[in-house]
Order: sequence, then structure tokens, then C-alpha cells
Amino acid sequence: MYADASLHPRQYYILLIDDCTRYTVIWVLIDKKSENFMSIYRPLHASVDSMAYDVERFRCDSGLGEKNNKLF
Repeated sequence: MYADASLHPRQYYILLIDDCTRYTVIWVLIDKKSENFMSIYRPLHASVDSMAYDVERFRCDSGLGEKNNKLF
């Protein structure tokens, strides 16, 4: 645990990796609510769409909060 955990109580993260280029992005989250996940995923998906690419594969750890929701 970090020394400043009380100042930054974020313990969840989303790690996105482009399989082709290995470009990596990490977002740190306070909780695992589906709304927080979607607030990060929507701009990412829009960015990929604007480059005329498709998200071909979505891998996850089978977390119930992130991907198993009506928003996703």
C-alpha cells in the first residue's frame, strides 16, 4: 500500500493495451461501478472509431461490475 493511500484511495485500474503496437494506457479508478468504467471506455471507443478501426477483442478478468452491465 502506498504511503499516501488516504489522500488517493484509488485501488482499481483499467489497463488497455494495443496488441499490434503494445501502446499501453492505464486509468486508475476509485471503484468498480459500471458508470465509471463506461466513462473511460466511451471516449476510447470513439477515438478508435474516428481512426476507422474496430475493437476486435476485449479481454477482461471477468469482473462483474465492469463488463456485465446494460451500459456496455
